[in-house]
Amino acid sequence: MSLFTEPFDIADRRAKELLAIAITGYSDKPPLKTMVAGVGIADVDVNWDGAVADVWPRIITVAARRNRLRELVRAFQGDPNYALVLPRIEALLDEAREEEQSETSGRAATRHTMVTVVGRRPFINRSRFRSNVESLFGSDGDRTMIVDGPRKSGRSYSWVLISYVTRMTGGPQASLIDISLFRDARVRPDDVASMIAADLGWAPAGVDETAQDETKGRLLLGWLKRSVRQHGAVCLVFDGLDGGNLANATVEFIGDIAAAAGNDELGDSRVVLLAYGRALQNPNVEPFVLREPPLTDIPLAEFTAYLQTVAAEGGQAMTDLQAQQLARALLGLPMPDPVPMSLLAARATEMSKIVCKLRRGIHG
Repeated sequence: MSLFTEPFDIADRRAKELLAIAITGYSDKPPLKTMVAGVGIADVDVNWDGAVADVWPRIITVAARRNRLRELVRAFQGDPNYALVLPRIEALLDEAREEEQSETSGRAATRHTMVTVVGRRPFINRSRFRSNVESLFGSDGDRTMIVDGPRKSGRSYSWVLISYVTRMTGGPQASLIDISLFRDARVRPDDVASMIAADLGWAPAGVDETAQDETKGRLLLGWLKRSVRQHGAVCLVFDGLDGGNLANATVEFIGDIAAAAGNDELGDSRVVLLAYGRALQNPNVEPFVLREPPLTDIPLAEFTAYLQTVAAEGGQAMTDLQAQQLARALLGLPMPDPVPMSLLAARATEMSKIVCKLRRGIHG
């Protein structure tokens, strides 16, 4: 919340700055009364006794109570009496605008993380993951998130929701750095830096090819920090970090990128590690890393509840029995409980058709 949207406190740092600005403009009460009346504050609403410096806190307090505080500050902008402090006025308004945009982004993150279908891809449950994504892209969120679990558990599918939320909240678009694309070749730190540069349109990082991988990782981390300062915040999502073709220095380099983000060394950037089953090397960052418990299969009751939720979004009331029948048609008999993620992956096409029909108001 900003100076203009939260409960007003004259002792607040921003209110004190506003008061200091206000006092510089007028020394006589008659023109001051005219200016104040111009922003919708009646003369009788203010106690005008005492010096102008004593009156100003009352004016500001009344303006806040009347929801006219923003209008008062904007009036300062166009008032010649405040020309010398115009940069301070604009800084105050800019700070409020950023705080309000951040608050809006936080609300948007909350709304968008609850999506049930992204494009044509179903996104089922994973309440802890959704909460972590909300925190990651919220106004006061953490900067680093790690998702782990066994193979075929849906770790890579996490990208679907992450990418969607970054698009919908207006932050830096997420970039997927999928290390699994290196199927046979040994992946080095400079390979990872080249993928980042190519995806973001940055100039490639210069690196001494004869240097040890550990040295390359340290130097390339510096390159990344400089690039972020030059180009702005990024959202990097690394996948395939459990492959057997990664040099240990490469995994540590990627972990150090995540730790740098968590340590506020990459500004407003966000870093997500998928399939990363280890702790970060910086112990000071680890307590502030968002982690989802290792992914597991979905209880049948939660799966049928998901179908009912999607149906409700399409304007339908689906009974428990109807949800059971729909699940049976998709999963077959006997219905597994819990539902293996591998089975849902195998039935991805059928699942997509069902949920998209439900969203359109057509029973699956």
